[in-house]
Amino acid sequence: MENRGPSGSVGWIARVAIGVLTHPRIAWTGLALAAVLAAVGASSLRIEFSSRAFYAPDETEQATFTEFSRAFGPDDGQLIVVVRRAGGDVLARGSLAMIEFVARHLAVIDGVEQVVDPSQLPLSVAPEATPVPLLLSRIQAEETGSPAAVTRWREQVLAHRQVVPLLIAADGRSAAILVELTHSSNEVSEIRPTLRAIETFLAEHSQPDGLSFELAGIPAVRAAFTRLVINDQLLLGPLTFAVIVLGLVWRFRRPYGVLIPSVAAGFPVLLLAGVMGSTGVAVGLLTQTVFTLVPVLAVADAVHWVVRFREQARLVEQQPWTLELRRQVIVETASRIGHSCLLTSATTALGFASLLLTAVPLLRQLGWLAALGVGLAYLSALVLMPLLFDRVTSHPAPARARHVRGPARRDRLLDVLSACTTWVATRRRSIVAATAVLFGVTAYFAWRVPVDNRLLSLLRPDHAIHQASTHADEALGGVVALELLAQFPRSSAADTRLAALARAEEVIAAEPEVRAIARAGQFGPDLDVDPFARDGGRIARISVRMADAGGRRFEATAERIAAALVSAGFRRDALAIDDDVAAPTFAPTGSSYLAYQGINQISEQLRQGFVVVLAVVMLIITALFRSVALALIAFLPTVLPMMVGLAALDLLGLTVDPVSAVILTLAVGIAVDDTIHLLARVREEVHAHRPPATALAQALRGCGPALVITTVVLSAGLAVNVFSSFPPLIQLGTLGAIVMFAALIFDILLVPALLLSFPRVLQVGDTDRAAVTRGPPPLEKARYPTAPVPSPSPGKADLG
Repeated sequence: MENRGPSGSVGWIARVAIGVLTHPRIAWTGLALAAVLAAVGASSLRIEFSSRAFYAPDETEQATFTEFSRAFGPDDGQLIVVVRRAGGDVLARGSLAMIEFVARHLAVIDGVEQVVDPSQLPLSVAPEATPVPLLLSRIQAEETGSPAAVTRWREQVLAHRQVVPLLIAADGRSAAILVELTHSSNEVSEIRPTLRAIETFLAEHSQPDGLSFELAGIPAVRAAFTRLVINDQLLLGPLTFAVIVLGLVWRFRRPYGVLIPSVAAGFPVLLLAGVMGSTGVAVGLLTQTVFTLVPVLAVADAVHWVVRFREQARLVEQQPWTLELRRQVIVETASRIGHSCLLTSATTALGFASLLLTAVPLLRQLGWLAALGVGLAYLSALVLMPLLFDRVTSHPAPARARHVRGPARRDRLLDVLSACTTWVATRRRSIVAATAVLFGVTAYFAWRVPVDNRLLSLLRPDHAIHQASTHADEALGGVVALELLAQFPRSSAADTRLAALARAEEVIAAEPEVRAIARAGQFGPDLDVDPFARDGGRIARISVRMADAGGRRFEATAERIAAALVSAGFRRDALAIDDDVAAPTFAPTGSSYLAYQGINQISEQLRQGFVVVLAVVMLIITALFRSVALALIAFLPTVLPMMVGLAALDLLGLTVDPVSAVILTLAVGIAVDDTIHLLARVREEVHAHRPPATALAQALRGCGPALVITTVVLSAGLAVNVFSSFPPLIQLGTLGAIVMFAALIFDILLVPALLLSFPRVLQVGDTDRAAVTRGPPPLEKARYPTAPVPSPSPGKADLG
């Protein structure tokens, strides 16, 4: 077998394969030890879908939130029970009585700190009357016997701005019971029993007259999406794997073509899980994507290994499949495909590692995890592939291909690829021109796609909690809150503090995004017992309730409120509640404020990070291929799939959030890998003194099947996620399949068109040719003992 390779690096790759095959017991022992250590580390892996991971990294903001939490406890533990009556009014006496009954029983459930319901809120039915609870005031209005009194009472209730719309909708058809939980909603495991108890109680007391109780708010949303994510992964994870396996069976029809990519995909994931568990990195909303990214990239490279192994085996199909020949084929395969996989792994890993340059800790964490996973996938493949191929004791070429002669032996996929090459050769200029137009069109839509995130986007629109939370946003006080931590001088009087808080409320209420305001002194002047005040009102809390309109609008609204308060005479400053201040001071804070700030930064920096990643990838391709022209040719089929994905987001009315941005990163990783495999194979054929057109045709026949197989199999596997009940996973399936298929089309059509249009980029000098044609070292028999390592029996270990 002729030893020729694409680069001088094949020497050490071949030597690694020879060393593994010469000392298989040592290699298997090392892999087993690594797997045991990884399993021990993975046993400590934590799942945490907490919003804390997204908090803005600004130290001042973090310090202010710490002070706020120390004074008032968690601010994201407010569960909203939406009360609706079909075709009726919740201000009816019976409805208010039922609301009071439900609220009283919810208050005694373990894990509930406080319950606020409209039936118990004080209301004055006359200008100088003593305020009485809403339910009692309704009864008093009815006792007058005058319908006009009841009507007047209803109008008075609906004009009460402390009640409407925080607890009662402006049309009186729905209400809210606010249930303050003991724990933060970030502690999902702690609040889950409480939520189950609340759900059970509400289900048992559903009313036949149309009165319904539905859960809404941040705790309900987080608990629901955490449960959905875990359930979907338990179901869709194995289903995705099964679809990928079926795709491999469809193409290879041999056990080795299925088992080897499966092992190659699973082993680095185990290693990465072990590293995460050992270092304390939790599986979160962003970091969970590495468990999709790493196996997808590993399977893609493993398919290239298998296709090349079978191709090399077919070159010697007339010879007996002896141990020596098998190992010679393995080393030849490693020396050729190992170099291409090194290029793809290096570019992808360094591209992800460029996320370390961002200012957001979560992105830096994602960057090094993804880069480490890609590196582990490559290094484990260098050892695993020779060992697994060595178990293929029967000839790897399909039996039909070895024994059937004539037209029946033709591979239809190869015929299609050959036809594509011929078609491209006659229309290369048209393809390049059409690509330029497509680039402009997709760039327009990609630029328009908004960068944003919404809490409710974690649940499908038809989910009951999503619908109830949407109603709370539209008719009640909203599900998210901006907290304002106010601090007054110690020398200020209580009435001065109350007046300042009332003035701040008026300023805040002028902002159209604000739905409701809860503040100290709202329901009485005694600040010593007010839940929104500490130290006699010297420290006060203003909770500004808003609809979940997205992180961008939330942050913009917060900044407008802050600017308005400054204009009204307040000072915006970082607070330390143990210190005294010279003038009324406030600081915007809260879990929603920090989370949305952080998510906005992540989304924006991920989009900007694409530019950095692509620049790094192009520089690496230039260095590895020693050709700026080839790097430029690789640029278009790499960036265009991403632009197609962004344009698809815009056309579908979706937004770029951290999850969808990571999905696009995953797809771009596949796109650049396939492009590099194709370019490396073309260069290999050119090094064998073939003209560019012939080299291109041979390259597509050689690695084209692997490109098609990886795209079809992985796209089908990812597409399974469209059946998820978790919208980010639906985006994963939809966008992943779209971008990967776009990458395949560009690799098969655009790359050949560009190479044929500029054939001089494939020319190499004599020095370069001499360096790459040396190939792997000779397989000397003395270095390749066969006696100590007998061939495994077909009945036990044969993967063929």
